[in-house]
Amino acid sequence: MINWNYEKLESMTEKSSTYNSITIDYKILAENFEEIVVLLHTNGETIPLEFEDLNVACKGNMYDKIELPNIAEECKQKRQQLEEERNHMKLKHFSRDISHEEWFEFIDKEVLEFIKKYPQYEKIIIKD
Repeated sequence: MINWNYEKLESMTEKSSTYNSITIDYKILAENFEEIVVLLHTNGETIPLEFEDLNVACKGNMYDKIELPNIAEECKQKRQQLEEERNHMKLKHFSRDISHEEWFEFIDKEVLEFIKKYPQYEKIIIKD
């Protein structure tokens, strides 16, 4: 089990929509994180980049206690392709080839696509 700093999670939730168009409930995300990581790994998918922010509210490395199952080669290749696409966007962002708005739209899109594909986690997004 991951050791979360719940005060930090609450603070992150309050500040979540500062730059993004959606608000993440980081406490709910943390409660489901291990399950999400295993699910996405098994399906050859990547964790939405915004979910990685949880690391600042974790005592230790949030991945250390998660056991990942072996996956098929095709899932590994799919995951690698998704990581390459994300790295391309990171490079565009950090080299200033895209605006901050485009970067945050990309980050939000990852979360929204995740929720669309896995609606059982829709409570991760706070609806206004």
